[in-house]
Amino acid sequence: MIFFLHRKKAGFTLVEMIVSVGLFTAVSFIATGSLLSIVLVNKKVQAQQAVMNNLNFALESMTRDIRVGKAYHCGGGTFTDPQDCSGGGDYFSFLSAENAQQYVYRLEPGGSVIEKSTEGGVLGSYTDLTAEEIHINSLSFVVKGSALGDGIQPSVLIALSGYAFIESQSRPEKVDFSLQTTVSQRLIDY
Repeated sequence: MIFFLHRKKAGFTLVEMIVSVGLFTAVSFIATGSLLSIVLVNKKVQAQQAVMNNLNFALESMTRDIRVGKAYHCGGGTFTDPQDCSGGGDYFSFLSAENAQQYVYRLEPGGSVIEKSTEGGVLGSYTDLTAEEIHINSLSFVVKGSALGDGIQPSVLIALSGYAFIESQSRPEKVDFSLQTTVSQRLIDY
């Protein structure tokens, strides 16, 4: 007796192919959507980091200058006389210990930019320290121990708050911030 074996041809049926292509397409769409979402979040984080780096640079520049200064003055009046202010003033001035040049920091009147003057606050001598994407709502300086020889080391508390707009997908997103730092004078108060 001779047996004829019918060999089944190996391969995929049309239904199996349609199902596998459909699953592959669905997984590809999900993976692509996730990848695009990660790219958008990365762009937002980089933009936010750039804005915060600008603000950090401005604050660091201020603290470096203040640390080596003397004759701290807060608020209005004659800028050259040392003056404490515990309630917080929106102007701050000091003399450079190196060349006795007067520096003034302030929040731009009616604006939202931190400004610096190296010419004693003369009108028109201010330059912007913060970028236009950063909006400062409040800036205050609290000065303690400014009187020479009072035995208290002069220090300045700088507090600022505001917001920045970060580009997020198709529209800008508002990010609030609040920063505070204390700077003490490097010169010893005798």
